[in-house]
Amino acid sequence: MEQRVAGQPEGEAQALLREITDYCRLMGVAESTFGRQAVNDGKFVNRVRDGGRITTTTLERVRAYMAATVGDTAALGTKFSAPSPAPLSGAAAQPAGEPGQQRSFR
Repeated sequence: MEQRVAGQPEGEAQALLREITDYCRLMGVAESTFGRQAVNDGKFVNRVRDGGRITTTTLERVRAYMAATVGDTAALGTKFSAPSPAPLSGAAAQPAGEPGQQRSFR
């Protein structure tokens, strides 16, 4: 359980939520996925939205995660990865070897 940071202004929490929602829209990830990847807590964003307070360490982890992944779309999975090449069909799909040789399916 995280310790509460005393005196965390309401405006800071709203600003952080805005940053997170903008990040999630930009990167195409759900808020729960963001929380799980950034701080290992899928309910993180909802907890902050519901008034939960976070430590300065957690705030630093969240901002560091966003900064590190904005330029690294490959870390977000296949949605942003380069598409894999389409499989070849016909003779070009057969492995090199004797022409007309069939390989066992199993």
